[in-house]
Amino acid sequence: MATDQQSQLDYIELAQQLAPVIKENAERINSERQIPSDIAEDLADRGFFRLLLPKSLGGAEIEHSKFLNILEIIAESDTSTAWCLNQNNVWSTSSTRMPESTASEIWKEQRAVVTNGPPSGACKAVPTEDGHILTGRWNFSSGCTHATWIAALCPIGNKDGSTLVSTDRKDMKIFLIPKKQVEFVDTWDAKGMRGTSSFGFELSDMFVPSNHSYDQDDAEPWNNGPHYIIP
Repeated sequence: MATDQQSQLDYIELAQQLAPVIKENAERINSERQIPSDIAEDLADRGFFRLLLPKSLGGAEIEHSKFLNILEIIAESDTSTAWCLNQNNVWSTSSTRMPESTASEIWKEQRAVVTNGPPSGACKAVPTEDGHILTGRWNFSSGCTHATWIAALCPIGNKDGSTLVSTDRKDMKIFLIPKKQVEFVDTWDAKGMRGTSSFGFELSDMFVPSNHSYDQDDAEPWNNGPHYIIP
């Protein structure tokens, strides 16, 4: 976990040091359609997936302007890498809306990364006594090859298993699932941004306990920092 001293590192200087390495590997990133594991692990070990994460969870919680400067530096070397850094970091701000114990469980690992994807029309979460049974497919999960957890937004179904016909966000929850439990679908073969590994993923009758889900709109952040109170 990052310490207070580590959180004060000059990430802009670190980004400038890493940029040439990323640029040298830009073709490799493009051809492999992902950030290669050695580069992703180096980024994680240096804290680049924790830039907006609260300090209480081992993050840097840097100013947003500084975050944007870092993205600019990385984007000049490889846009796919910058895209993943943005998506994965911005999603980490949701850590303050899930149960704090769950956030600690996820980010206790230095290389923790959460990715998400928008749901298709065929996903549903059926309530049980202590959680939900989740079934469906989600797409465009950027950075999924180096992620450790998956976040799936899904409408809550009826207890009889029928789908609740609603697209209102108040009828949806975000479900958090360890990556190893998810089946990925290789659908990402785009002409641009190929290295984002924005694959789809599927779940079938997957039980997700209550403490691994939360209401996207109604959950109040337990950290009132500027990154975390954006609606």
